[in-house]
Amino acid sequence: MIPALAQRFEQFEQLRTEFWDDIAASSPEQRLFKPKPDAWSMLQVAQHIIAAEEATLLFVSTRQRIKSSFWGRWHSRIRSFGLKLFLLSPLKAKAPNVPGLVPDGSKSYEQLSNHWDAVREQWRQFLTNFEAEHLEDVVFKHPIAGKFNLLQTIDDFMAPHISHHLQQLQRIKASPDFPS
Repeated sequence: MIPALAQRFEQFEQLRTEFWDDIAASSPEQRLFKPKPDAWSMLQVAQHIIAAEEATLLFVSTRQRIKSSFWGRWHSRIRSFGLKLFLLSPLKAKAPNVPGLVPDGSKSYEQLSNHWDAVREQWRQFLTNFEAEHLEDVVFKHPIAGKFNLLQTIDDFMAPHISHHLQQLQRIKASPDFPS
């Protein structure tokens, strides 16, 4: 694996561990608790993250890579930085209208854990085989923020996406009705 990708994958894995440890430390009742009827539970948040990672992997692994112009790279840096700032902020937003991203809550803790392990192993394999000469190529199109290269996809979307939802777990646990 390219050293830059290996470093980012390790950081990405650390975020996943932090997120999953937070859920693992919760009781089954706490994992299913919703602060409001239309809010997500901890397991639904996890289902959403896993679905986003899986959809992103499908996109980057099946679409043709596109060489980016100098100005295209600059525009991409600005958009990806803006997305990262938003995701690291306490602001909330609805999930983009992409099939499968809105969780239905149908998966158990064990199913989600196994599914995330499998998706991350697929990510590891993809990154291991990714060629250095394509690092600046456009590989992903975020539904709102636009086109990114692979490093931007990981650094400015996927890792901050987990951090954003870690904040959501904290809000769920801070709810006055959160089960003890």
